[in-house]
Amino acid sequence: VGRRGEPMKYTHIVFDLDGTLIDTEKPILTSLQEVIFRWQNKKVPLEDLRFALGIPGEDTLAKLGIAEKEKALSLWDELYQQHIPAVRPFPGIEPLLRELKANALVLGIITSKTKREYRNDFGQMGLSHYFDLVICAEDSIKHKPDPEPMLKYLACSVAHPKEVLYVRDTV
Repeated sequence: VGRRGEPMKYTHIVFDLDGTLIDTEKPILTSLQEVIFRWQNKKVPLEDLRFALGIPGEDTLAKLGIAEKEKALSLWDELYQQHIPAVRPFPGIEPLLRELKANALVLGIITSKTKREYRNDFGQMGLSHYFDLVICAEDSIKHKPDPEPMLKYLACSVAHPKEVLYVRDTV
């Protein structure tokens, strides 16, 4: 229900990917932990790396003081790829998506993943066909939590902001 008691009508449901549709937390953090160990010879507890969830890899590496971003990103991706077979959608996601589409809702994704990472991680799960629009890291200059990716979604979809519900796992 809206502010004045009128029912709200969402026409678009936009999802984050990691931690919302698919369970990638442990693979992301354990592969990052290994990158840090190889690059800086430090064993960082997984809990101290949770800040990396939901932001682009380049931003994560910058916060960690890893200067050779290209090489470190490549290593991180290589290590993460070893975990891809274990990455699954959270229970109930496919029936939820099927029902939302059956109710004529437009579904979208806003992710900090690159297009390649999106295809490799999510594309192999057979759920991509539910989504009408996907905004990846390359689609905006600024990234979550900045509003630019959502503004890009709104511009591409021509959706009114009051008709869009955004579902994600971080602030």
